[in-house]
Amino acid sequence: PRLHNASFAALPVLGVHCTAAQVSREMGKCGSKVGSVTVPAPVLLGQQAISPEEHQGKRGASKSAVTAAATRPDLVDLRYPMPDSFRPSNNEEPQLSNTPVTVQVLSSSKENNFGTKGTVVFLHGAGGTAQEYRELWNSGGIDVPSGFTIVFVQTPRTSKWMIPSSNWAAKPDTLVGQVDDDVVILKHVLYELQKQAGGYSKLWLCGRSQGACLSALLAVAGVGKTVAGAFCIAATALPQLKTIPSDSGIYTPPSQAKVAAMRLGFYSGSN
Repeated sequence: PRLHNASFAALPVLGVHCTAAQVSREMGKCGSKVGSVTVPAPVLLGQQAISPEEHQGKRGASKSAVTAAATRPDLVDLRYPMPDSFRPSNNEEPQLSNTPVTVQVLSSSKENNFGTKGTVVFLHGAGGTAQEYRELWNSGGIDVPSGFTIVFVQTPRTSKWMIPSSNWAAKPDTLVGQVDDDVVILKHVLYELQKQAGGYSKLWLCGRSQGACLSALLAVAGVGKTVAGAFCIAATALPQLKTIPSDSGIYTPPSQAKVAAMRLGFYSGSN
């Protein structure tokens, strides 16, 4: 399936207050076309980038967002333990830090009270943590549309989701093993979250850097069910997405019908 520069026009718009300069510095220059219409580079969670002049004019609105954030509740700390039968296939750094493995998820909604329109599942990047998005949430830097829930998943490893991309070529077996373990873990987390969200069809997967790579893989081949969509910003796709394994029991090669039913966006670029 073709993922690169796919349409993201129907993705839920989640606001992150950043300037265009911040976007370029953090994620590179990204852009696409939907039909014959040029689509500008999006900010991290879907809001269109704005110029410094526009940003200056929106300062009053940003202050209002900060004021509103001060009155809204903090993110809810949810925990999802892996079954006792789970055994990782790779023990290299970054290692899984807990035994048994337990995954922390920070949610904008309490359990049994997720938004009825959908749940956005965000995976942080190699140099980030879910806690950083909690701080952004508490400062008023994230806007969630009415009826939606957003959750931030923390890697259960000591750091990152996998080895850095600079080591992928030199350690392909390490990369494959760590990604396989991550997918098994995240499939379990998504299974639990879909029960809160109202089914897989209401899950939107997204992420940055390594989290984006995993989101794309999960949406296309990691989860057998069709999710609502995926929006990912990363340099490249993981090897298991380029050539989807059919004999590992972890992945499900997607049908064309599944890909057609899903909203996909994968953006890559460099400064």
